Amino acid sequence: MGLQCKRCGSEEHVKNGLMRSKQRYRCKACGLNFTDTPARGKPLAMKATAVLLYVSGLSMNRTAKLLGVSTPTIQAWLEQFA
Repeated sequence: MGLQCKRCGSEEHVKNGLMRSKQRYRCKACGLNFTDTPARGKPLAMKATAVLLYVSGLSMNRTAKLLGVSTPTIQAWLEQFA
C-alpha cells in the first residue's frame, strides 16, 4: 500500500515541491497538499482507557501517571467524552 491522501484516502498524487526539507504531494482527487509524516496524537483506545479508569474511581493524577500523559490531557479527554 502506497502513500494515501490524508483527506480522501486516494493513492493518486503528484510531487509538489518541498516543505521544511520534506517532500510535498498534491492529491489528484481532492487537491490537498500533504507530506508523508506520521499521525499525531494518542490512539483512541488510550483515551477510552483513561476515561474508564477515571470513571471506575481512579484519580485524574493517578490515571495520568499510569498512562504517561499529563493531568490536563486527561481532563481534556474527559471533556471530549462527556
